[in-house]
Amino acid sequence: MLATVFFIGLEGRAFPASINIQEWTFDGNPPGSAPGNFVPGKLNSMGQWRVVEDPTAPTSPHVLVRERTDDANPQVIFIDGLESSSLDLTVRVKTSPDGQKQGAGVVFRAIDERNYYLISISYEDMRLRLDRLVDGEIRHLQDLNLDSADLRKWHTLRLTIHGPVMEATFNNRQFLSGREEKWEFGTYQSGKIGLWASGLGPVYFDNLRYTNMDESTSSSRPFGFESGSVPQK
Repeated sequence: MLATVFFIGLEGRAFPASINIQEWTFDGNPPGSAPGNFVPGKLNSMGQWRVVEDPTAPTSPHVLVRERTDDANPQVIFIDGLESSSLDLTVRVKTSPDGQKQGAGVVFRAIDERNYYLISISYEDMRLRLDRLVDGEIRHLQDLNLDSADLRKWHTLRLTIHGPVMEATFNNRQFLSGREEKWEFGTYQSGKIGLWASGLGPVYFDNLRYTNMDESTSSSRPFGFESGSVPQK
């Protein structure tokens, strides 16, 4: 007989244990508090990540915000105790139109806040970017011109990482596909996973959904597409 075992996620949702899905909506955290189960990178100034109320939140009433800052350099907050090599992750993001160098994204296979892979939305030049950070130095891998990215609206960013292939989808329509050629089969290292924010203005996150794909042999959609737009039906 085949039995399906369920576990209850951090915010009360049940999933099959073999799938290993976790979700964060931040609604269980009181406004003004630091987000539970998240650890800011050591280079971050204290008190920059907070749970706040937002009437426009995809799941009301709370969201996570990297607050307004005088330092436009990127900052990272990691999901505490979570590491994987292959994964499927979706998050809703929004930024402020009155900031400079605004950006929002997700880091994966991270060692620390100076060494990681990054898929991000660059609002300044309207691009979806895939980068690698090595000892704090950015090594650009791939990018995609976005049709539109209104800073005042919520956008959906999804990434699927499997072996050497890294793909990202913007608003379920435009997608980017990149490959890390230096990796060889079976040598993909697990790493930390986190959220990434840059610019002077606040950057908002909500509806973070993570699936560990380390034991999966396939993804929810095939890899290997060239970057572009998904035909609308």
